[in-house]
Amino acid sequence: MKSTTAIIFSALTIGVHAQITGKSETKNIEFNSQIQLVEKDLPPLLNAEFMAFIDDNKNDRIDAMEHGLIRLKISNTGRGNARNIDISVKNTASGISGLTYSTPSRIPVIRSGESQTIEITIDSKFELTDGTANFVIDFKEPSGFQPEPITVQVATKAFIAPSLVVNDHLVYSESGTIEKAKNLKLTVLVQNTGQGVAQDVRANFTLPQNVIPLGNELFKFSEILPGESKAIDFEFIVNRNFTNQQVNIGFAMNEKYGKFGINQTFPIQLDTKSASGSAVTIASKASDANVNIQITSLTAEVDKNIPVSDVTHSNRFALIIGNEDYTSKQPGLSTESNVAFAVNDARIFKEYVQKTMGVPEQNIAILTDATAGQMKQEIVRYTKIIENLKGKGEFVFYYAGHGLPDEATKTPYIMPTDVSSSNLTEAIDLLDLYKKIATANPAKATFYLDACFSGGGRDAGLVAARAAKIKPKTEEITGNLVIFAATNEEQTALPYAEKRHGMFTYHVLKAFQDNKGALTYEQLKAFLDEKMNVTSLTINKKEQNPSVLIGSSIKSSWGSWNIK
Repeated sequence: MKSTTAIIFSALTIGVHAQITGKSETKNIEFNSQIQLVEKDLPPLLNAEFMAFIDDNKNDRIDAMEHGLIRLKISNTGRGNARNIDISVKNTASGISGLTYSTPSRIPVIRSGESQTIEITIDSKFELTDGTANFVIDFKEPSGFQPEPITVQVATKAFIAPSLVVNDHLVYSESGTIEKAKNLKLTVLVQNTGQGVAQDVRANFTLPQNVIPLGNELFKFSEILPGESKAIDFEFIVNRNFTNQQVNIGFAMNEKYGKFGINQTFPIQLDTKSASGSAVTIASKASDANVNIQITSLTAEVDKNIPVSDVTHSNRFALIIGNEDYTSKQPGLSTESNVAFAVNDARIFKEYVQKTMGVPEQNIAILTDATAGQMKQEIVRYTKIIENLKGKGEFVFYYAGHGLPDEATKTPYIMPTDVSSSNLTEAIDLLDLYKKIATANPAKATFYLDACFSGGGRDAGLVAARAAKIKPKTEEITGNLVIFAATNEEQTALPYAEKRHGMFTYHVLKAFQDNKGALTYEQLKAFLDEKMNVTSLTINKKEQNPSVLIGSSIKSSWGSWNIK
């Protein structure tokens, strides 16, 4: 019989022993060769971790028209490699519209001990609604060792619209006249009165034929915050071929979305006076709470909403003078010798004289940057008018500009723009002016003097280098005269730069406006005494006390006189 051989392998040994059983004997045999075992794949173990939420404006919220992302990290802490990991994203919040988000691609492999970062991008549209997005991020891995789902909740905010508006505009020239062949500047004050930020803002001007720009026609702003305003200065010149009296300048301003801009035309009349302008910028950071927006302007509040009287005084006359530009007619002077805002003072005071005091327009003369000849001519003319009314005429005299005392006689002078300190005989003797008007026998004569006569004023006098001021001479005032003056005898008349007026003129106009002109001279004096010096100390860090001079014949009655 044929013998049978049995081979038995031990699975736990590398050196293998075999027992062979035959007919007559049994032998133990050892095999020296090695046998390798095939090990099965070990499992992975995946964990997911939230890393960050990042949005464009970094307020940790998804705002309309914004881009953001959720960043996660997936780590493999198991002994085996993870393959073909799928990721799903779903927003389970109801009522949230206008939101899109990405689904990350399949991850081919994450090896044992390694990790991988993934990002889910989020984009919002105009239609986004207020609420909270609930992003559920789930994972699948073939062996079943995927991470637990992660839920990320992010607030959403509907679009907050900006609103760009033109608050004010002014036209300016160095000479003060708006005419052909002169460099002109149009200042446009734009404000964002909405609660949203206006982004990528562009403004441009369009001009008719024969009107030529002198600089930029396109202006850019990266953003205009809620409540913030921007003053845009556009320079141009009108050539002599332009045939109309009105220049129509187009203005367009658009923002990022092209929905909240401006299209406007500014009609500019040639051969008219205009004041210069500047802007106060109101800036605030955007927030969910509404921004308290104050409407900005190139002009003070007293320049608008001027009270109108229902009474007209045909026997009331006014001479108004604002001397600002002294350097044009006196080239040796520095620009510091000019009187800031004097022309604007005169222009607005004229509006109050006509509208609030009821003086007919034909009874008013206004001079700006006047020469000695012009001032003297008008003073003579109005003196004769008052004389001819034989005690029934009323006279209002307003002056903003430089005053100067004679060093020898200390006589105070009103200074025309073409008269220097070395030739005071050509200036207007203030004491002599009082006497001429008193002699003309007015029923009432009121002087408003926004000037000082000590050698300084409105930041610098005509003799700015003078170290000591001079106390001007005073005399008793006769006749039916009341003089409201900007300072006492030794102080300086100062500007109120923010309001673009003299400190004195602003407070006089403020008193008129607040009371709609219905106040007495005594009440005006009380208002000035209470308000003006406090404002001057606050704004200019200097005292400025108004003063009142009263004619000897009316000391007991002047206080009851009415402004209108």
